[in-house]
Amino acid sequence: MTPEQKKAWMEDPNVCPYCGSDDFDHMEQDGDTYNIWITWSCAKRECGQSWTEEYTLTNLWTSGEE
Repeated sequence: MTPEQKKAWMEDPNVCPYCGSDDFDHMEQDGDTYNIWITWSCAKRECGQSWTEEYTLTNLWTSGEE
């Protein structure tokens, strides 16, 4: 993935970072105590690329806290 594709995806994560299609499928999910990785695959036949999103626990608060 090029830096430009990554930047475009960070601005709009609802499309394939390679071709811009909004037709993609969840393939796999994995995680540990502080991270979750979700792998996606573009369903557009001409593209077929896959990518993995990483989510990290960054904060914890109780109700009423900001």
